Amino acid sequence: MMQIPRRGFAIGVLLVLGASAALFAHGADRPAVRERGDAALELAAVLGRTEGTELFKVKAAAFLDSSLVVLTGADPFVHVFTGGRHRAWGAKGNGPGEFAGPEDLSIQDGRILVRDGTLEKIVTFDAGGRYLATRALRPYVVNRFFVQGGDTLLGLSAHQQSTRAIARVHGARVDTLMRYSLPEPLRLSAPGSPSLSTTPPYAPVPHWAVLRDGRIAYWDGRSTEIALLRAGTGRVGALALPGGRFPVGAAERDEWLNQEIPQSFMGRRLFEPLRARARETVEFPRSLPPVLDLMPDPVEGVWVRQTTAASGERWSWTGRGGVAGSFRLPTGARLLAVGRQQLAVLVKDADEVETVQLYRKPAR
Repeated sequence: MMQIPRRGFAIGVLLVLGASAALFAHGADRPAVRERGDAALELAAVLGRTEGTELFKVKAAAFLDSSLVVLTGADPFVHVFTGGRHRAWGAKGNGPGEFAGPEDLSIQDGRILVRDGTLEKIVTFDAGGRYLATRALRPYVVNRFFVQGGDTLLGLSAHQQSTRAIARVHGARVDTLMRYSLPEPLRLSAPGSPSLSTTPPYAPVPHWAVLRDGRIAYWDGRSTEIALLRAGTGRVGALALPGGRFPVGAAERDEWLNQEIPQSFMGRRLFEPLRARARETVEFPRSLPPVLDLMPDPVEGVWVRQTTAASGERWSWTGRGGVAGSFRLPTGARLLAVGRQQLAVLVKDADEVETVQLYRKPAR
């Protein structure tokens, strides 16, 4: 059994139907961009458009049967959309069922789990919003979480190091499933600005996700396939990696700079000198790595993100039958969640108004 130090680790816990927190987008209600070989997406609904259903600072989303659950960074924090109906709950505070900084969302056995990074806890509700339980996350810092059955799968990162690990938590037991490393960090500095360390732009880094049946889809950053792992067993198979490499252009360079270098700190634009110097000195690769993210499909297989939101996220599906099917989102849009029949996509318009668009899921 692995003994984890009380300090020095940041934990990312993953959920089968979870998704990464969304950042920025443009062009609400525009149809998805179709490229050669990509499926044309059909817009089914737009959520958060009408008074009383507005969404602010969308963090994550997950499908719960015929409903979509959306997590926001402003109260009410939890929103459930079912057909034309909307209900919401979650107040700011540090009491039971309250939040200070909700960051991620998960569904397990019909229950809604919300991770609060500020209060370091996971809060569980039933589908109707009734508070059920709180699980403390201290002494760990959690970045994401995936829950499968009775297990919680963790992504562990050693403080100030590039070592990473995937671990399984079951009750009080924590077992390390595997370890991997990230590229050596890139240190950015400029006179008159705080220095920063970050992963080199668009460097190939490992990605992993938990599939519907509990297997882990893992890309090591180098291989031409996605390995399938099972806890306690090891490698049990592989999935084909989608082909094609996509160029790094001006839009991708700007997106990386905006994501890695803060716009401001405590209301002050301290990083402008650093941003200007980085724009001149940081070397970018000619093409993106073959995997930028993995998102499990609730039916079978996994979706692979191949491009950034700056040029429109392109996702390709791979499973037992090989690579079959892809789609590309509008420029700036970000995929939040994949359901059995729909995709949830975050979009911001020119006025920074957020909506979640539901697309009919393309056939594979």
